[in-house]
Amino acid sequence: MKISVTVFLLFASSLIFCQTKLDSISGKQVATEVESMPVFPGGTNELMKYISKNLVLPVLKEYPPNASVYVRFIINSDGKVSDVKIINGTGNYEVDNAVKNLILNMPDWVPGTQKGKPVNCFYNLPISCIKYK
Repeated sequence: MKISVTVFLLFASSLIFCQTKLDSISGKQVATEVESMPVFPGGTNELMKYISKNLVLPVLKEYPPNASVYVRFIINSDGKVSDVKIINGTGNYEVDNAVKNLILNMPDWVPGTQKGKPVNCFYNLPISCIKYK
């Protein structure tokens, strides 16, 4: 059995004004729109390589009907990942938890910026887990 992971990234265009909201999980101000989005070390290709190499999915008797996990997390102004939340999971706790652990163990990112200063920023990442026999 071979499992392949395909990653689709959501990117936001550069914006002039920073909109922030108080995150209910962490209680900190988090930007929802920034001039410069956070960047994984090495860029998008390295992010895809990281996910493909490090996502360890459990062996299941039956694969979940929904094979996509939508995860939202915060890239803090120091580049660290925090406050990981599964927005829409597979319906299987083990698979969803594997994705959550993958995100929690990511290396530090280049943080998003607003007016040249690093800010806390939300990041949404959909991950499709496709099973091949």
